[in-house]
Amino acid sequence: MSESSLFPQTNPLLYETLQADPFTRFLGATLEEVSPGYARMRLAVRPELAGPQGVTHGGTVFALAEAALAAATHAYNVVHLALNINITFHQATRPGDTLIAEVQEQRAGGRTASYQVTVTDQGGGASLLPASAWSIERSRCLSHRSNPAFPFLSYTVRLARFNLRTPFGGRRMATRSALALILAGGASPGLSVLTALRAEAALPFAGKYRIIDFPLSNCVNSEIYDVGVLTQYQPRSLNEHVGNGRPWDLDRSAGGLRLLQPYQSYPGQSGVWQEGTADAVRFHLDIIQEADQELVLVLAGDHIYKMDYRPMLRSHLERRADVTIAVRAVNPYETHRFGMLTTDPDGRVTRFQEKPRRTRSTLASMGIYVFSRELLVNWLTRDGRSQRDFGHEVIPGLLENGKRLFGYNILSYWADVGNVQAYWEANMALLAETPALDLYDSEWVIHTRSEERPPALLGAEAQVDGNLLSDGCRVDGRVVRSVLSPGVYVAPGAVVRDSVIFTDTVIGPGAVIDRAIVDKEVHIGEGACVGEGEDNSPNRDMPNRLNTGITVIGKGAHIPAGTIVGRNCVIRPFLKAKQLEGKTVPSGTTL
Repeated sequence: MSESSLFPQTNPLLYETLQADPFTRFLGATLEEVSPGYARMRLAVRPELAGPQGVTHGGTVFALAEAALAAATHAYNVVHLALNINITFHQATRPGDTLIAEVQEQRAGGRTASYQVTVTDQGGGASLLPASAWSIERSRCLSHRSNPAFPFLSYTVRLARFNLRTPFGGRRMATRSALALILAGGASPGLSVLTALRAEAALPFAGKYRIIDFPLSNCVNSEIYDVGVLTQYQPRSLNEHVGNGRPWDLDRSAGGLRLLQPYQSYPGQSGVWQEGTADAVRFHLDIIQEADQELVLVLAGDHIYKMDYRPMLRSHLERRADVTIAVRAVNPYETHRFGMLTTDPDGRVTRFQEKPRRTRSTLASMGIYVFSRELLVNWLTRDGRSQRDFGHEVIPGLLENGKRLFGYNILSYWADVGNVQAYWEANMALLAETPALDLYDSEWVIHTRSEERPPALLGAEAQVDGNLLSDGCRVDGRVVRSVLSPGVYVAPGAVVRDSVIFTDTVIGPGAVIDRAIVDKEVHIGEGACVGEGEDNSPNRDMPNRLNTGITVIGKGAHIPAGTIVGRNCVIRPFLKAKQLEGKTVPSGTTL
């Protein structure tokens, strides 16, 4: 369906806007439906309104500029504030030629986007345009440069604002491309005492951040401003950190961030208490049904990564998928930790296994799903109404039902830090000379709720080598290859090696911390040693998860002066000094 007669009926406000603009009299517009409720707009110069050579110069360039904005509409489902759109023609054209233009869009905040625009030259040919033959005033500023030695032209088009919120297909266009739901409520036994008092999503990472900061920042950097965070297990710390969403620019009157808390349903409903990831979403179907967006982006709240979700959303629409799953290749020895899938050459999923003990596939689900909204609602209330978990039940059920499931390959950094070893390794990886996760990328900022702390202070006798030191840290001792959160104090003579130290922990004079993770507000007494000796006996309570020499100290624990704590030990939160006084804690012990 690409008849121009569809244009006024399908999008009347856009049609009226274009007709009212004196510069758009050169344009002929058509709409081509890509999928239900989603269309691609094509614009070209009307030959009957062309100038002496068949094309009016200003009309040609403005047609290309509007085509670029139409491409942005197709890409993001919204025409937004556009600045510095550069269109480069890679070939000269003659009347009737189809021209492929590469578009580089520079947007507010310094971010860029790239895509292609297809335009049909119905006039005298773009290559015939002289450099000074036209000018356009008002809110649009156009410039043109050409080199006679090369058969191409370059234009720079600056548009002050072209912001339409009216529909393709009659209903109001959503101002954002998708509704995002971040699943942040599950317990994480693999992280031992680090999650005894908080959800994994609220766990500190890289000193000043929390894990939830990464999916939240990915959403706003991807221009997704309607976000729900689904909580359940130990939510207080997460709730306090997220608040109203202001650090992520999500404190909005329309959309913005919503904390979706668990609640008890009426007896006889699908479940009295939410029992899994899919069940958590089912409890909040009213949010999905009331949303303007046609796509629902379901994210895990416990992964470390940077990702622009928009290409994945576009791929979902272009493939007419029911579900799109972000995937990446993993080590064959780690396949038991992930949902593993197989795809055909077109990317369509042919097999899915959740955390199999053995599999030939190395393609793992990242826990990032794009669902078509109507399909998700229908499945969770009808065929899949008894299913509780996306990985174990919903995805396999949709696949068996013949739905269109596709994989979307991700090549960038991504880490599942669901156990002590993975969490420690992800922090240590930030200390590499060129870390895989760049926290200093000004074009993809990871936002967080920052505390008002003074700059880090190094004393006259301090020695630091290859660390991340957060605001408020004071170091008078030696810190080597470690990550320190805000407010940590390392006293004179103390040594911290290969460790992750959380906020406001105090390490007393002469104390030694080696290969440990120390939670918030812990006090390590004078001369105490955490991570002592060569005995690497696995922890007796969790031998499969704590066996590489890492010792974990829970929040608020007090390690008295002179205490020796071995390797693979676990010290529970708020352990009193008198319970350890004069003791040596052997490797593999839990107290």
